[in-house]
Formats: sequence, C-alpha cells, structure tokens
Amino acid sequence: MIPYGLIPPSRHGSQPHPERSKTSQRPGTFLRRPLLLRAASAMLAVVFLVPPVVWGEYGDVILDAKKKSMEKAGVGPVVFPHWFHRIRFKCKVCHEDIFVMQRGGNDISMKEIVQGRSCGVCHNGVVAWEPLYCERCHADAGAKGPAPAAAPQK
Repeated sequence: MIPYGLIPPSRHGSQPHPERSKTSQRPGTFLRRPLLLRAASAMLAVVFLVPPVVWGEYGDVILDAKKKSMEKAGVGPVVFPHWFHRIRFKCKVCHEDIFVMQRGGNDISMKEIVQGRSCGVCHNGVVAWEPLYCERCHADAGAKGPAPAAAPQK
C-alpha cells in the first residue's frame, strides 16, 4: 500500500499517470479546502481589524466610581486583577486592614495611592512597581468591563 501523496513513477514512459492529474483529489477535499481557507481568513480579519476592547477576566474588579475625574484625566476605569493578586497573597494581607470587603466601601484615588495608602501600600516601588505608568492599571478611555465596583446609585 502506498501512502497518499507518494506516487510511484509511471512505467509507461511519457503517458500521464492517472493519480497525478491536477483534477483528481482525495474524496471530500474539494469543498473543504476553500471553506477552511475562508474560515481562517475571516478569523484573521477579526483579530486584526476589530479594535481591541478591554474586558476584565473572571475575578477582576472594575473600579470606576470616580468616572468623571478619570475622564478628565483622559484615562479609563481601573481593571484590578483580583485573582492575580490572590494567588500571590492571602486574603488577610489586604482585607480588612487596607481594604474593606464592601462594594464601593473604599475611597481609592491617585492621591491616596501616591501617599502610600490603599494600593500604594504595596505599589510603592519597593514591594511592587510604583504608580507611574497609567496603562498598567487604567484601561483605555471609554472601555467597559464586566462588573463595575462603584457604590450603588441612591
């Protein structure tokens, strides 16, 4: 038995071999190739042509309680990767000494962080990187996330 694609040379001189014909293909591949090619092209187009949208992953917290001041500063909401921090630290490192476990219960601002409170307790340039790079925490301006952590509207 000869594997597909390995065709022995013809023993009949210059006569064309029937399996080498350009029109003969393996059964079922005639329609499958263009379909796969079109599907791959469509996926590449989606990847390269659709503008990126910042979404939080499971367990991320979107902090946008201070939307107006963030818009004024030209930054988007903060995407806090809770589980990224959680796999490195136990809950008690942050809760209840630094952060209250209540939605909207923490007044986090850049002023607080720079003064070494809230996120700035660790993000001080010693324990973790200092808050000099806006894009590390703030999403693109106008980005939406799965669940904002703002206090409920009254």
